[in-house]
Amino acid sequence: MRPPCADNGCALPCASFPRRHSLPRTYKRNAAAGVQIAEKQAPEYAAGKRRLNVSVSAKLIERARAEGLNLSSVLEESLTERLRKAEGERWLAENAEAIAHYNARIEKDGLWHKGLTPYY
Repeated sequence: MRPPCADNGCALPCASFPRRHSLPRTYKRNAAAGVQIAEKQAPEYAAGKRRLNVSVSAKLIERARAEGLNLSSVLEESLTERLRKAEGERWLAENAEAIAHYNARIEKDGLWHKGLTPYY
């Protein structure tokens, strides 16, 4: 058995270890015996992806498969878009006072380069 990676403590193969294993292993120390025991764990997916169980209408799944859609990609794209929207709305709410102050200042004083350029 090989020990976990010295770089970051993970059990995955790294550049310093030339062999590749098909299934990563975790290591637990057996205190009584003083040895390391390897346990199989679920494989990690590319780019930090993890397996997730979701419940979806059977009709939707059938329609998506008929269209050749990758359900994981669809879910990931939808979550990304919803999170981006929610974070944007939260940012606007958090910064509403500063935005209102800036807009009032521009309304009162105008833009800083007004009169310095020929097109203003």
